[in-house]
Amino acid sequence: MQAGRLTEIIYFYKLEKVKTDTGSEDNTYVKEHKCRAKVSYTGGDRVEENGDIFYSHNVIFEIRQGLDFNELYRIEWDGGMYRILCIEQDRHNQSIKIVCSLVND
Repeated sequence: MQAGRLTEIIYFYKLEKVKTDTGSEDNTYVKEHKCRAKVSYTGGDRVEENGDIFYSHNVIFEIRQGLDFNELYRIEWDGGMYRILCIEQDRHNQSIKIVCSLVND
């Protein structure tokens, strides 16, 4: 993988369960990693669900190998939070391709 193609900075957020004052558990995301990535769009869609309109964006982030993460993490890039759908290891190029979709929560 050529280092000059990694032009964007992305942040990885790890899912953690936090106990609230009332004793219930709440899911929060905590910033864990920062790295450089190559970003490419694979498509988007306009979906109507229960009378609400959602715009989904599918993005592929390509990073170098070496970070420890899984599908429960979230990625922040360009002001948006992305849900990880698939992680593909490319051992030949020593890179990882991460397929994500924009979170509409």
